[in-house]
Amino acid sequence: MVDSRYLLGWGFFFLGCLLLYKGLSPPEYIESDASKLIPPLLAVKEDGPVEKRGMSKEGRLEIGDREQLDVRLSKSLPQRVTESENYVSVQKAKDSVEYERLGCGLFIESKMDYLDSMQPRHKVVQKLIQVCASSCAGQGYSFFGHTTAEERCWCMDEDTGEASLSYESNERMCEPCGSSDLECKKSKKRFTSVFHITSEVPETVVIYIAPAKRTSSMFNTGRFDKFLSGRFAYRRKPLNAVLFKSEEKFKNMFCTKKKKIFVQVVGAVVYLLNHWPSNSLLIMTADEVGNWGLGKGDRRYGPHGKGREFETNETSEFKHIVLPQEIYPMFRQYYHYRQIGAFGPNRIRFVPLGSRAEFPDVNTENTVPSSQRKYLYNYMVSLTDATRRVVHDILKKDNDTRVENKFIHVADGWHGSANNDEYVKPERYEQVMSQSVFTICPKGHSVEQFRIYEAIESGSIPVLSLNGDYLSKHLPPEYIESPMLLVDTWDKVVEQMTTLVRNPAAIDQKQQELLTWYENYMRAKANEIEDELITRSQQPQTQFCRS
Repeated sequence: MVDSRYLLGWGFFFLGCLLLYKGLSPPEYIESDASKLIPPLLAVKEDGPVEKRGMSKEGRLEIGDREQLDVRLSKSLPQRVTESENYVSVQKAKDSVEYERLGCGLFIESKMDYLDSMQPRHKVVQKLIQVCASSCAGQGYSFFGHTTAEERCWCMDEDTGEASLSYESNERMCEPCGSSDLECKKSKKRFTSVFHITSEVPETVVIYIAPAKRTSSMFNTGRFDKFLSGRFAYRRKPLNAVLFKSEEKFKNMFCTKKKKIFVQVVGAVVYLLNHWPSNSLLIMTADEVGNWGLGKGDRRYGPHGKGREFETNETSEFKHIVLPQEIYPMFRQYYHYRQIGAFGPNRIRFVPLGSRAEFPDVNTENTVPSSQRKYLYNYMVSLTDATRRVVHDILKKDNDTRVENKFIHVADGWHGSANNDEYVKPERYEQVMSQSVFTICPKGHSVEQFRIYEAIESGSIPVLSLNGDYLSKHLPPEYIESPMLLVDTWDKVVEQMTTLVRNPAAIDQKQQELLTWYENYMRAKANEIEDELITRSQQPQTQFCRS
C-alpha cells in the first residue's frame, strides 16, 4: 500500500513544476509586418514612450522610458569585425553615434537573409552595443538590433519589409530561445533589443562584389575604406547569380535611386552589361594581360564579334568591343596601354589592385623606419615569368649582402592558395616585408601585382625595372613619378639598393615620402570614384530601367 505522505509529496512537486513553467513561459507577442511597423517607430513623444499603432488591443504598447545614449567610439575598438571571411566596415563618420532603445523585436530567422544587415552576419568582438551602433551607422542603416547573450547584431533600413517584428516591455523577450520556448524553437525565431539611430546617417552606396575574393580584395577586405571621403556609407553584398535568372527581380532590385558599384570579374559580366541599371558604376577585375574587350587578327577577347552579345569596332586598331555609352566611364584593374588606346582615358579609368585578402592587416602607426630594418631586400615570388628567373639568377650571385640581411624564397609555379606549402605563409610574408628596406617586384603576367601594395603597406620600398618604356606602358604615370625605386635594368639592382641604405636619413625620408604618396594617391582614386557616382545620379535612367 502506498504511503499517503508519499503521494502528497509528489503532488506538491508536480504543482511546483507547473507554476514554475507558467512563470518562465514567454509573454505573448504580436507579430506585425515590418513595412507597417517601422515607420511608426519614428513617432517618438517628447516625454513618453514610442507609439506602436496596431500593436495591441489598445492600439499602443508601452515599452518604458526611452533610453537616449551618446556613444563615444574608443580608439581601442576594433575597426574590422570578421567571421567566416565576411567583413563589416566600422566607419567613424562622426566622433559619436546617438541612438535610442525602442524595445524588443522578434526576428523570424528564415527571413533574416533578406535583411541587408545579414550580409555579412557577424559576431561582435567586444560585448558593446556601441560596436553595433557604429557599424550600422557606418553602413547607412537607421535601425539595429543587438542580442547580448549571442553576441550578435543586425542592421535594418527603416523601409525594409522583410522581417516580422514585435515589441514587449519584458526584457525576457530579448533573451535567445531556451529549451522551454517551444514556439520559438519551432519557428526559428530570435529575440533582440531594437534601437533607432538618431544621429544623421550618410547616404548609402552598395558595393556588389562578384565571387572572386583575390582580385576583389581591395573591396572585400574594406582596406579601401580608410581612403574614402566620408560622404557616403558603404555596404558590401555578394552579387548572387540567382538574381540574373529573373529580369523582373533584377530590375526591381537594381533600378533604384540608391548608388551602386559593381565589382565584376571579366568572365561574368555579360548579363550586367546587357541590363545596365541606373546610378551604377562598373569596376572590372581579373584581366591581368589587358585583353578583355579587345581583338587581334580574327580573335576577339570578351563577348563581342560575330555571333556574340556585342559588336566590334572593326575600324579601330584594337578591334574593341562596342558598349552602351551609359556604361562609361568604367573602371578597371591592371593598367594597360592598349585599353587606354582603345577606349580613351575618359572612358577607361584605373583602379589599383591593393593588397590580397590573405595578406594580414598592417598597423601603419608601427612602421619600422627603413634604417632600422633587418633585411636589405626580400625576394618572394613564383618563377612564372622569364624576368623573375633572370632576377633570381642575379640575386644568387649577390655575395656582398650577408645571408642574414636578405630573404629569398622562390616557388617553381603559381598556386591558387596563399597557404600552399611552396609559398611563404601570409603571416611570415608580412613579417619579412615589415623588416625589409626593399621588396623586389619583377613582372609576372602583369607588371601590376599585389606585391607592390603589400610592400608599401608594410613600409617596404618596391623595386621595379623601367626596361625601356615597358613599365610606362603597363603602369599609370603616377607610379613612374612615385618614390618607388625604379631601376633601368635588373643587373645593377643590388648595387643601387646598397648605395641608398648607406645614408640612413635619406632612406628613411624616401620611405616616408612613399607612404605619403600612397595615402594621397589612394585618396585621389577614392574621390574619383565617388565623384563619378555623384555624376551618375544626375543622369537620366538607363535604357534598361526605362523599359
